[in-house]
Amino acid sequence: MTSMDRVERWTAELGLPGLTDPLDPLGQAIGVQLYRMLAAGAPVRLLQVADELGVTVEAVDNALTGRPGIVRDDTGNVTAYLGLTLKPTPHRISFDENTLYTWCAWDTMLVAHLLGRDLEVISPCVVSGVDVGLTLTGDGIAKANPSSTRVSMVTPTLEALADDFHAAFCGRIHFLADDEAGRTWLNDNPDGLTLTLSEAFNFARIRNERVFGTALGVAA
Repeated sequence: MTSMDRVERWTAELGLPGLTDPLDPLGQAIGVQLYRMLAAGAPVRLLQVADELGVTVEAVDNALTGRPGIVRDDTGNVTAYLGLTLKPTPHRISFDENTLYTWCAWDTMLVAHLLGRDLEVISPCVVSGVDVGLTLTGDGIAKANPSSTRVSMVTPTLEALADDFHAAFCGRIHFLADDEAGRTWLNDNPDGLTLTLSEAFNFARIRNERVFGTALGVAA
């Protein structure tokens, strides 16, 4: 079984809402709208989302309440949604003179594909500390430095995700600058795997179309 076979099977079998399981139509529309509005670089008011979608604030609030992967400030505004965040992390993305951040290396690809726009990415190799620089488009990898960069990936159980999502998933997904870094990471993480940049981006596309398909114009 190849690395992509393994993650695609995990994606199909896991069924965690918002990560790999399709959201309902309203949830899909809200999610895509949140990504687009957060990309402007400021907290998103639920009223903004409701007005854009032609629904009530209560409907938006109900759709978000209790869902994992959503961060709201003291006033209820959304500051992070499923990997895209206003809070600084090691994974920096830049576009339209805005700088935002993601929770893990793979999130940079999720955001580029979902927004359908070019992103500049700077993120350190978790082993060597060398900065990885990428230019991503909505369709894939336009440029990578180093060109040998790979992405670490894990396929945790539902129980591990429920216990500590960040520790089980996001906190273990990094850029690896070269094969040596990949081998070192795998030695320390024997349950993990590594993906090429193109494999990781293809997985991002599969995930986005599975979770947000209708809102992205992809047939169910």
